Amino acid sequence: EIDLAVASVTGRLVRPAAPDPFVDAYTRWQLTSLAPPRPALDGRAFEQFLRDLPRMVPNPWAAPETVRRFDAIRAAGPIPPARMAAVEAMIAAVAAREARARQLARPALEFRAWLIASSTDDPGSQLALMFEQLGAMIAAGWDVERVKATIGARCDAIGRDREIRLTPEARDRIERIADAIAGRRAVIVANPSVSDGVLSFDVRDAAVYDFEIRAWLRALGD
Repeated sequence: EIDLAVASVTGRLVRPAAPDPFVDAYTRWQLTSLAPPRPALDGRAFEQFLRDLPRMVPNPWAAPETVRRFDAIRAAGPIPPARMAAVEAMIAAVAAREARARQLARPALEFRAWLIASSTDDPGSQLALMFEQLGAMIAAGWDVERVKATIGARCDAIGRDREIRLTPEARDRIERIADAIAGRRAVIVANPSVSDGVLSFDVRDAAVYDFEIRAWLRALGD
């Protein structure tokens, strides 16, 4: 009975649990607390599983309309006193939405983190999951510098370890996933403030560039 129960939980991890991305992510993340084995999938089944992973809740600071609005206000110069309160309220509102979105994004991140941590014995699948996570986070407009550093370190470690040999199928899958996200980019408004009637903010990129992809794949070796 225990084996059947574990198999049932593992099977539920593979498929979307609900149409809503947050409910899907939260449900599958909570199932991991039962300590099931990672779904053993390969070939097309594994690639379908990657496509079925829950979408990330988007970062409001990376919403195109937010970026355009902040650009327009800054370009217009000093803010009229009559508009100052509205601009400050807008900053506070987006910050509040971002805090909520960050909470809602956690289940999708935690589920992916569990999958990656459970795949140390399968470097090919682990890297595919890491690249999928990178693409999902960029698509949602979240900072990815830490994720990219982790991918680089893992590729370096695999390339140096003579006992690890990626199968041709695994290598091909990693390259296809990596190529699909190369050049993906989101613009994020950061550190907005109003001083002396002038709106200022930083612009950050959540992006992965082709030269980074090429360096990671080279690090894997032949």
